Amino acid sequence: MYASHFIKTLYSIKIITQLLIFFAMSHTTGFAIDIGVVAPMDTEYGKAMVSGIELYKDQINQNGGILGEKVDLWIKNDHNQKREAVVAAKELVESQKILIILGHYFSSTSIAAGAIYKKFEIPAITASATSTQVTHNNDWYFNIVANNRYLSNYLLNYLHNHLHLKNILIIYTSDEYGNNIAEIIEPGLKALSIQLTGKFELAPYRNKNDDQFEQGVQQIVNDIKKMDNIGGIIISTHAPSAIKIITSLISKDENYP
Repeated sequence: MYASHFIKTLYSIKIITQLLIFFAMSHTTGFAIDIGVVAPMDTEYGKAMVSGIELYKDQINQNGGILGEKVDLWIKNDHNQKREAVVAAKELVESQKILIILGHYFSSTSIAAGAIYKKFEIPAITASATSTQVTHNNDWYFNIVANNRYLSNYLLNYLHNHLHLKNILIIYTSDEYGNNIAEIIEPGLKALSIQLTGKFELAPYRNKNDDQFEQGVQQIVNDIKKMDNIGGIIISTHAPSAIKIITSLISKDENYP
């Protein structure tokens, strides 16, 4: 999982570097090209994200920078929290040095900080936040991965045309990512005449010792095992939550697509 984030980040930096050439043309000579980076630095995937950016930044600088100017990173930790994301965004834009922002990781933090970037007209690019609301009505935020609408439509097409499922159950987290996918999936199911057999909301995963999350997963699993004609299950959560749900559902007697 971390390797995929690493690769996506490298790819985003490659594209962004090309964009920065145009910014650098109007940049006063003798100064560095300052890029803001915002990530959840207290997580492994946040560290992997920043490592990928730093790797490419070093490569650029070793090759002479951009139009002779070196690239500097201003790294901020948003802890995957909306309030912290706004604080980080304000600190970066108010420095009046940042040309572009790389981040944030979650959709919720990207949306919260996006209002700041829009106000100050600072372009931002995310390689991981997939909610359609990240770029909606914000011409200053860009996403280099498929958003939730594209992903949901692709998934629905596969369930309908390849698995030929007639019934679907949705499990989603009560955050921007999970809610956004659930909102897109429901009308899509109706359009394809697929029956929604159940809809379960789960609190976001916090840490390994989150008793509320564990209880929520167990309650959902218990309820599902009592149901008939489920068909397939769509899990609209982040990876740690999905892993827990899937491993809890799997048994010798049950097999859900």
